[in-house]
Amino acid sequence: MRSAAAGFTLVELLVAFAIVALGAVIAVPFLSDPAPGARVRAAARELVASLREARSEAILRNREVVVTLDLETRSYQLSSGQRRRALPSDIEFSMITAEIERLGESAASIRFFPDGSSTGGQIRLSKSGQLYEVTVPWLTGRATSNDRAAAR
Repeated sequence: MRSAAAGFTLVELLVAFAIVALGAVIAVPFLSDPAPGARVRAAARELVASLREARSEAILRNREVVVTLDLETRSYQLSSGQRRRALPSDIEFSMITAEIERLGESAASIRFFPDGSSTGGQIRLSKSGQLYEVTVPWLTGRATSNDRAAAR
C-alpha cells in the first residue's frame, strides 16, 4: 500500500501565493503615506526648531540673527550661514511678517534680537486637510506650532 506523501499540491501553493500578492497590492498604498498630515507636521516641527535655534543664537552671541523664508524656492535659511533648508514640494506654504522684513514678492524675514524678542511673524503650512501655523510673537520671539483642521 502506498503512503500519503507530506506536502502541498501545486494548486494549494498557487492559491497561497495569490492571497499574499493580493494582500501586498492592497497594503502598498497605505505604506507610502502612513498619515496624511505626517509630512506637514514634520516640516512644521523642523521650522519651529530652526526658528528657536535662531533665537537662541541671537541671545548667546548678543547679535541679531535673521531667518529668511523664500516662497518661490520653498526654502528658508538662517543668517549664520547654515545651509538652505527646503520644504517639501507638496506642502502649501504662506507667511505673514512685518512690512520692513519683506524682501520682494516671494521672500521675507523674521529677525531675532539679542534680548530674545523678534520682528514676529506667522508661517502656515498645509496639506491633506491639516494646517499648521508656526507663530513667532514679536515680544517673546519664542516660536510655537499648533495644528488645526484646514479650512476647505
